[in-house]
Amino acid sequence: MTMPILTDDMRRMIAEQRLCQIASVNADGTPNLSPRGTLIALDGDDLAYAVIRSPRTDANIARSPAVEIGIVDPVTRKGYRFFGRARRMDRAEMGELVPLFVARGVDAGRIKGAVRIRVERALPVTSPSYDVGMSEVEIVKRFERHQAMLAARRRGITPEHLALDGQRVRLVPLEIEHVDGLIAAAAGDAALFAYFHAPIHTREAMAEWVAEAIAQRDAGAAVPYATVDARNGRIVGSTRFANIDRGHRKAEIGWTWIARDHQRSGLNVEAKYLQLRHAFEEWGLVRVELKSDAANLQSRKAMEGIGAAFEGVHRRHMIYADGRRRDSAWYGVTIDDWPSVKTRLEVRLAR
Repeated sequence: MTMPILTDDMRRMIAEQRLCQIASVNADGTPNLSPRGTLIALDGDDLAYAVIRSPRTDANIARSPAVEIGIVDPVTRKGYRFFGRARRMDRAEMGELVPLFVARGVDAGRIKGAVRIRVERALPVTSPSYDVGMSEVEIVKRFERHQAMLAARRRGITPEHLALDGQRVRLVPLEIEHVDGLIAAAAGDAALFAYFHAPIHTREAMAEWVAEAIAQRDAGAAVPYATVDARNGRIVGSTRFANIDRGHRKAEIGWTWIARDHQRSGLNVEAKYLQLRHAFEEWGLVRVELKSDAANLQSRKAMEGIGAAFEGVHRRHMIYADGRRRDSAWYGVTIDDWPSVKTRLEVRLAR
């Protein structure tokens, strides 16, 4: 007994998805791709779709019945390709299928005909993301984040104004109203800013620092965040993307500080995880840089702890406001590094 080609999962996907693509061959040999929202699975290994408006596809099938149908779940990034031979159904045969098309939401009055496809071969389709170890749960979450960004953009909110949410930490787009919360988090601890270009010891200095960060965001050069403890909503520091280079698809993560009582709490580890994931999986960057004063051993240890690769020291790289010269230790994470760095961070966060 011959096994059926159409499996239960294929039938489920056809029933659930509203859109497929039908590929046929034009008279000049070029491919023709036509979207369809009416595909149904029949008994045996046959598919069918209602003809609403498709003169070119109809002409192609009449001349050469070979077709390919692609259907993909955009959320899980999984689907199928069906290869077979198509034929236009006569009116009597089509009449039996009209109730099935209506059940798919098609207006019966708009149906001009129907096409039946005998499936000869079927192949699964999956996103390359699965090949690099991403799970279906991760891919679904990435889709949901992307849809949230699109929805926000339709409301006039740019991606730079979206929060990054984790289990322990939220990265909230930095605004002037965060100044008092940042001052409270710093708690007069001058050591937090020992390796910043200029000290931030007063409310005025913090307000100026925040205003400069917002100006860089408005210019498209940076995306600054207030770091918030997700458990209680308290601001505990700040971080940002900067030196954004869209042409070369790279950016820097830096300007990071976190309140003394939240250091070594795991919040900063999750913050870096959220930023790196956003950079590689949402923005499509190929490189993220992290820099530190070469003498700042605590910062360098943190960068190495997340899996960033040490790339050398740039001597006399910067001059502090007080005239001190800084050698900068350079670290980087590339798109090639990201799968292993991501796993490393997820293991740390799961502890």
